[in-house]
Amino acid sequence: DFLTIAATNTLTVTSDIADTSGSGDGTQFSFTITAPATDTLGNQQLSIAIVRADSVTLVTKTLVLVGTPTRDSLLACVGPEGVANAARAGDTLTCFIHIKDASGFTTGLSSDFGSPLKVPASVVVSAVSSVANYSYATFTATVPAYGTSPFTLRGRMSNLVQFFQAAVAIAIRGQPTTASNLVCLESVSQDIYVRAGDTVTCTIYPSASGSITAFASDFASPSISPTLSGLIDTSLTASGDGSSISYSFTVPYSAQSDLHVTGRLANLSPFTEGAQTLYFIGNPDQHTTLSCVGTSTGAALVHVLETVRCTLHLANVNGSTTGSPTDFATPSISAGSDLSSYSVSGTNPFSDTLSFTFVAPSTAQTMTVTVNLANGSAITNAPFTVTTLLRPTSASTLSCIGSQSLQAAVRQSELVICTITARTSGGVIAALASDFGIPRIVGGSGATAVIAMPGDLTSSTFQFNVTAPAIVGSSFFIQGRLSVNNATFPASALSVVVAGYPSLGSSITCTGATTLQSYIRAGDSVTCVLTPLDSNGASTAVFASDFLAPLTSPYFPTTSLITSNLGYTFSFGFTTTTNLTARQTVVVTGSLANTSTFTSAPATVTVVGHPTADSTITTCVGQATGQQFVYPGGTVLCTISVQDASGNTTGLGDDFGVALSPSGSNIGAPFAIGDNSQMQFVLSAPSTANSYFAITGRMADLTPFHQGAYNMLIVGSATTRSTLYCY
Repeated sequence: DFLTIAATNTLTVTSDIADTSGSGDGTQFSFTITAPATDTLGNQQLSIAIVRADSVTLVTKTLVLVGTPTRDSLLACVGPEGVANAARAGDTLTCFIHIKDASGFTTGLSSDFGSPLKVPASVVVSAVSSVANYSYATFTATVPAYGTSPFTLRGRMSNLVQFFQAAVAIAIRGQPTTASNLVCLESVSQDIYVRAGDTVTCTIYPSASGSITAFASDFASPSISPTLSGLIDTSLTASGDGSSISYSFTVPYSAQSDLHVTGRLANLSPFTEGAQTLYFIGNPDQHTTLSCVGTSTGAALVHVLETVRCTLHLANVNGSTTGSPTDFATPSISAGSDLSSYSVSGTNPFSDTLSFTFVAPSTAQTMTVTVNLANGSAITNAPFTVTTLLRPTSASTLSCIGSQSLQAAVRQSELVICTITARTSGGVIAALASDFGIPRIVGGSGATAVIAMPGDLTSSTFQFNVTAPAIVGSSFFIQGRLSVNNATFPASALSVVVAGYPSLGSSITCTGATTLQSYIRAGDSVTCVLTPLDSNGASTAVFASDFLAPLTSPYFPTTSLITSNLGYTFSFGFTTTTNLTARQTVVVTGSLANTSTFTSAPATVTVVGHPTADSTITTCVGQATGQQFVYPGGTVLCTISVQDASGNTTGLGDDFGVALSPSGSNIGAPFAIGDNSQMQFVLSAPSTANSYFAITGRMADLTPFHQGAYNMLIVGSATTRSTLYCY
């Protein structure tokens, strides 16, 4: 009467308390509890309290209310490595029964379950035990040898009825060795070429004298050389069947070279296959540079229609780098044709250089080549300028002078400097030194390569040197060549004179510039020729510098010695003054550079006067008679005395015109005789005997002499009919 029962769950049914002491002395009481019909997880605990009549709780007892498991329960196992349904041979596999009924998860007791169905049956398992919260039960199993197949466990109820769940297959993993393999590829392209920022996926294929399955924990993360600062990578993850292990990392922007990745076991032992190389592709930027050269010329100066090869030298802010064609936009050219796509040197799809070609235009011009990055940004030196040039032809010309003589006559063994002028049939052009080959040389030696004028890459003129023969007068022949087919310049074959040394036997001759004779008028210019002779008296080519300036007496300044035939003769001249008198002689003397005077006779020119119509015909003589009469039709020789207003003087034949003779014929032009104080001319007498005929002298302007006509007798021919008179 003094005790009551209080239950926390109002659905709990209890019986009355009964005295169950043996003697009824109230030392032991009993009652029964009927659990609620509901067995959801929310009603797992049932608290029963014994309360005294004065409401004091004497004791509280908590009971666990568990569900009624069914075949809906589930089985799962895990090995020591923490991988579901997988373990190594000999491992203790811990299996869990997730307690369920038809409505879902519930609780239960270990006694609700029987020993699992095992395949093979020899697998050793422990008894089923429940865990503290009764939501699942556990047992252990010892993993059989590697290669056992199948190895399955299937849960069973206490009455050995199998779970609806199919048998759980347990994978038996092997123990990998350093014979395992590692394959790393760029995640998107699936190749071995990587860039900063790329993700690399590596796959480990476990092996121990053959492919096996394994756990991620059997391996350490691969080692990467060189060490990369800022590396972001993932943990190792095994595939579902343990046949491969995956790992990935992102190539940091600190990377600048190829990466060498080596697989490792968990104890850090490297795989015996060694490192795998991931080839690093840089990120070229605007620091990239462009160069273009002709495949023949090797320079940015190219021939028309020549193939031009352009090269991109890939670089970024850190210096030289690598890249691929996709890093750049398609190149463009302002002229030319047959533009190719980019090519990569070697067999890799990347390089530190990319190249492309095009054919130069057919006309000489300056053109540009432009390359941009794929994002449209310009590179450092684009556009690049290429100059196209015409090829010179055999119309090119050649000239040579001695380095000391400065003319086309040279001394023995003198260095000769030759100049080529590049030409086509259209005229002078700009060209390249490489357009010309080694010249054809006869007699000389040591011809050098043709070069452009110093400081010029392209020019219209080019030079080469050759050494003259060592013997005076040797045949010395030079001819330019083109580099194409060694064709020569046919119009520019050049004979160079190997000069000797003049002797005192050298000579000078002089004539009036207008008279072309050794007679001149006062104030006339005189042209002289110096002919060098060697010690043997033979003509030889020499230099103007071998002589002093010739001297005249009286003195007149002479012009410089000039040669037009390679030093075999030299011309010079001087102009006389008007104060010279008739019959005055100007003497011209030559000297060697050592001041020695020529031993040959000096040159002379004689001054003549200015005749007038005061001149007279002094005599006319029949050439047959020798007298001042002539036979009919005979030839007459007339003599003119050259006069001016003052008297006798000298002159030139050109001062006089043809004499006038109305009946004479075949009148010849006057010509000078002696010291040019007299002139003579001839004519034919008329055919009428015993008569006179008139001869009138005339000046060049046909002014008749003041003396009037000169009359000459024509005599007949005597016969035997002549008579003799004696007194």
